[in-house]
Amino acid sequence: MTTTDPTADAPAGEVLPAAAWWAALAGLPGMGPARLGVLWEAGPADEAWRLVAEGRALQLPALAALLGRQADTTAAALARAAAEVDVAERWAAHEREGIDVVVRGDPRMPARLADDIDPPFVLFADGDLAAIEGPTVAIVGTRRCSRAGAEMAHEVGYQCARAGGRVVS
Repeated sequence: MTTTDPTADAPAGEVLPAAAWWAALAGLPGMGPARLGVLWEAGPADEAWRLVAEGRALQLPALAALLGRQADTTAAALARAAAEVDVAERWAAHEREGIDVVVRGDPRMPARLADDIDPPFVLFADGDLAAIEGPTVAIVGTRRCSRAGAEMAHEVGYQCARAGGRVVS
């Protein structure tokens, strides 16, 4: 369970990096790029987390406008979801699993993404970030695909990689 004190989720005496808070925010259900962008513009990561976790996200006029008629319901749902997240544990899990979390402005962000017209706020990477340099094929699909769809995506990705392309999702 998380708290609203950004240092409370960290192991004794350790402050979590901003990337931990952005990764946790990006992982909340319904948190898309537009919503994350409003939070990004609002200030430091731990403060953005606190706004969401305390159910105060609607204090950001841009977020309230973005959420429209469902603003109260959506903000409450985000707060409930955040209450279930232990940011320090999630960060530790990323580290244990070798998942690299790179946020906008980090010099480790691959140039082809950093220089994009709409660069990602948070990039989760498993493997060498330099791997996306060169010919690239993006495979985009649904989270709830059929078995046949998953098999087809795997086959297409395999064949593209075999031909020398970098497959990203």
